[in-house]
Amino acid sequence: MQSINKYQIEVGGPLHDGDPGLRLIEPEKDKAPNYFPGIPEEFQVRSGQYFLLPVYHIFGSEELSAQSAAIIKVMPQPYVAMNQNTAHMLQLEDNIINSVTINGEQEIQAKIKINPDIPDTVIGFPIGLPGFESLAPGWASLQKAME
Repeated sequence: MQSINKYQIEVGGPLHDGDPGLRLIEPEKDKAPNYFPGIPEEFQVRSGQYFLLPVYHIFGSEELSAQSAAIIKVMPQPYVAMNQNTAHMLQLEDNIINSVTINGEQEIQAKIKINPDIPDTVIGFPIGLPGFESLAPGWASLQKAME
């Protein structure tokens, strides 16, 4: 409130440099503002599908910084994060490099990282790291590649 007072001649009074003008656009009366018109549907588990969510890192998630030699030295190795239940369903083990196939098309060689904070049927991928540039949040089928 004190910051407003420095622009006024007296508290609650007129402004030092005169009237700031007229309000040209008035809000419609009797109409509630529509702040959130598109509320997404409630999360539902889909059979055989996993929800891909990006995991951001300080080093490497930014498009251009991931190409810097200094940043490449400190950014994490590519991985796929999931909880223990999802890893068990897919027959994957922690810290083992596996080939995983997303939507039957994109095959990624990555270390499996078990993270108990990730919910069932959700897969975390480190956005911006090599091999993950074209992934986007959304549903995907995921399977361990045949050896």
